[in-house]
Amino acid sequence: MRTLWSALCLALLSFRLSGGALPDGLYARLVTSLGPITVKLYYDQTPQTVASFVGLAEGTQPFI
Repeated sequence: MRTLWSALCLALLSFRLSGGALPDGLYARLVTSLGPITVKLYYDQTPQTVASFVGLAEGTQPFI
């Protein structure tokens, strides 16, 4: 868990230092009590997971 958190912090830091420009891809912006988080969704590697996430986020797929 600590490694995942470190990688996420490093990715966010590098994103901020790059001027905030995102490369092409599918992203989700999560707003938390500690601030917003932008995550990249890897549709080509996990298509069912990304489709489920997007459907739940948009409200077009019921939560089971």
